Amino acid sequence: MSKLITCFSLLLYTAIYAQSSDIIDENKDLLDKAKTSYEQKEYADVIKTLENILPQIDKSNMVEVHKYLGFSYARLNDKISAREHFKTLLKLNPHFTLNAQDADSSIIIIINEAKKEIAQESGMCSCFIPGAGQLIKGEDKKGKLIMLGSSLSLISSVLLWIETMNKQQNYLGIGPDSVEYMDEYYSEYNKWFRISVFGSTLFAGIYFYSIFDAIFANTTVKVESNNTNNTNSLHNIIPENISAKVGFKFRF
Repeated sequence: MSKLITCFSLLLYTAIYAQSSDIIDENKDLLDKAKTSYEQKEYADVIKTLENILPQIDKSNMVEVHKYLGFSYARLNDKISAREHFKTLLKLNPHFTLNAQDADSSIIIIINEAKKEIAQESGMCSCFIPGAGQLIKGEDKKGKLIMLGSSLSLISSVLLWIETMNKQQNYLGIGPDSVEYMDEYYSEYNKWFRISVFGSTLFAGIYFYSIFDAIFANTTVKVESNNTNNTNSLHNIIPENISAKVGFKFRF
């Protein structure tokens, strides 16, 4: 009986695996078809094809699907839908770069808007949980490191302040018969106070870094240079008719 159950399980697993492989292959063919439609500027067909396969697309092709959906919606001037797909794309691949051939100003503007929205969401989350904003942006390693550092520094700071309060009580509790030990007790209290301040400062530094990094880091899309002399170089692209002005004011 056990052998029969094992054989049935193997047959069922094989059937499911074969069906899953067929679906993956079919979706891959449809993705290739959508890319061809995009090159032929048939953007409505791209959207129709990719929206249908989106719920069952495998993870390895998820970035490509959202990229071409975002591109196609942008070409049709549906900025809201394009921005949503670009936000999903950027969370899956926070270091996404555009090819020079795809880097027209409309697409760059929408992707940068998506990056800014993600940054705002990330900054808000980091206010409550340091490192959570980095996780939202897809920067898992950095987010986990910030979470670990902030947790350890917070716990250490709390323990240090508890010990500092104990030293303070010892100092304030000195009686007339122990006046000669006053300087020693104060020195001990002062040492723990300084250590506690350092611990709190360390936590505050990690906390504010997590917020500013979530808001201001990696907020513009990078475009792969089309320069044949340096095909791997990357540079920031500022769309046409977009200008930035930076000023500094010093008050004495």
